[in-house]
Amino acid sequence: MALHPAFLGHGVFCYEPAALLKHYERYPRGFTRKGLFGLIAGALASRRPPEPEKGLAEAVKAMGFQHAWVRLYGHKEVMKEAELKHLAGVLRGANLHLAGWGYSHGDNWREELEVAKHLSGAAGLNAFVADIEPGRYFKKDPTNKSKWSERDLDSFIGALEGHFGRDSVAVSTWPVLKIQNDAAHPSLQLMRHIAPRVGAFVPQAYWMSYPEDVHYKTTGFSEQDYPRDDPSSFARLAIASWHKDGFTQPLILTGQAYWGEGKKPIPQIVVEKKLAIFVKTFPEWGKIAGLNWWHAGNPKAMSPAMVRTLTASRLDKKPFARA
Repeated sequence: MALHPAFLGHGVFCYEPAALLKHYERYPRGFTRKGLFGLIAGALASRRPPEPEKGLAEAVKAMGFQHAWVRLYGHKEVMKEAELKHLAGVLRGANLHLAGWGYSHGDNWREELEVAKHLSGAAGLNAFVADIEPGRYFKKDPTNKSKWSERDLDSFIGALEGHFGRDSVAVSTWPVLKIQNDAAHPSLQLMRHIAPRVGAFVPQAYWMSYPEDVHYKTTGFSEQDYPRDDPSSFARLAIASWHKDGFTQPLILTGQAYWGEGKKPIPQIVVEKKLAIFVKTFPEWGKIAGLNWWHAGNPKAMSPAMVRTLTASRLDKKPFARA
């Protein structure tokens, strides 16, 4: 069996339908030019009626996206079926292969499983990405860390496998498992446990200012081989760590197209520059089945500069691994 096409090549996460459509409602005006000409184009575009569906479809084609992952649910949040179906229709009309995705904290997985199956069916999605991040917490409730038992995770992933098929299920998680690994939240052990039941893993290689000391100390890799504060270096380190930990499943790398979050928020202009550096310098396309971005767009993600970079880069032409 081969991986579902929604897991292959160049793609993107889609977070919230209304915000995403609004982000591109006047595309390409304000996106395709920079400086004074860009400002003028944006001003002219603001006088024209918005065309969100057309703008989004044209944008994803221009950036060379081959797949998109559509959010079905988050932590204590479920997407509206009508909005989801509408977004899926727009993306499918742009010839993208689609999968659903959802974040599961571990405390409500039975209900989330039913949501995943129902909304996938409603929107015509036949692949699914489970976002599983043991130990993750949210600012509003920092003591409630994501916690999974082997039994619960096995039941959850096993049910997804039974519904979608193994090669149509992927798990999105931490980029370097050993860093997020302790007795209460054994990320490495949990991912090893479910590995036979998933088609691919998706390391979230958000490069921030990485690699840092913790990455060298935890993995044993050297700064000489993986230079500090370098997006391409961090992506390579993440891939190498998964291989060193014994995983043989195909990897789909997720890159950073957002800013302003985390303990040390990275400014927009810095993230834009790092994205541009990554697409020019990353050499290991043959080690990954796909690359996608978090995420497709809102006021703090996928800026016009990033859109221009991806449009010029044609990452859909890269020699990704066959899987």
